[in-house]
Amino acid sequence: MESSVVAFILIIATILIGLVVFSLSSVFASYQYNTISIQTQAENIANGLYVTISNNESISNSNNITLFIVPQDFNYHGIIYLTVFYVPSYFKQSSDEITPQLAYTSSGKILYGLVNGTTTGKTYNTILYSTSLKEMYEGEITLWKTVTGAPQVLTLSPPNGYTPIVMFFVQIQGKFVEVGYEWL
Repeated sequence: MESSVVAFILIIATILIGLVVFSLSSVFASYQYNTISIQTQAENIANGLYVTISNNESISNSNNITLFIVPQDFNYHGIIYLTVFYVPSYFKQSSDEITPQLAYTSSGKILYGLVNGTTTGKTYNTILYSTSLKEMYEGEITLWKTVTGAPQVLTLSPPNGYTPIVMFFVQIQGKFVEVGYEWL
């Protein structure tokens, strides 16, 4: 009788261990699938993104430069976020990753270009991810929400030695993922 009880306990323990292992592997597989799904979607959008700039002919008055851009995408038609700031000009020739940490700051705040005549983009305290889902920036960032194909008017006042850059993001499952940038 005791051997049948021991055998029964071993069978139950084996089943429980199997269920725990299956649950853990399912959670891990689900996480991996989710990550790959986000990355694939971001790469697809990034591959189709192109930006039309107003023939690089800018309207200039005093220290301001005004450019007209149209972010478009062959693979995506929807909401896109953009931000415009200034980075040291020597980064334009560099292969380094461009992130908001490199931005020109005034009184500890990033100095942004104007988008459609306003500085009132929405400020997020968030994490920005590269297309490969590598964390590229964590902190406060101002983003302007628009849609692909919509013209944008950028008013820029780059400090000496700095070049303006516009970065584009999409929000996929709550994460802001960079899908491209353009030097201006």
